[in-house]
Amino acid sequence: MEDKFKIVTDELLKDKTERELVQKAKDKFTFKKVGSFYFIVDSESGKKVGLHGKVFRAKGMLKLATTLYRLREAYKKQLEQEVI
Repeated sequence: MEDKFKIVTDELLKDKTERELVQKAKDKFTFKKVGSFYFIVDSESGKKVGLHGKVFRAKGMLKLATTLYRLREAYKKQLEQEVI
């Protein structure tokens, strides 16, 4: 009986940690629209994010959403490595 309880609490703890990491990644990277372009912004420094040596900018929401998702996932993995 104790083993089942431990497994359930471990899974709940992992879910809670996962949600916290996702929220930290969402809080770290946001976006703003300037003119007709969307820019990804690092909320801690307030600076625009650069990718491949240039400041990232997009006109379409699909490119913005895809890049923002990848950036947040990479940051989340980095946080996971720091926790372990």
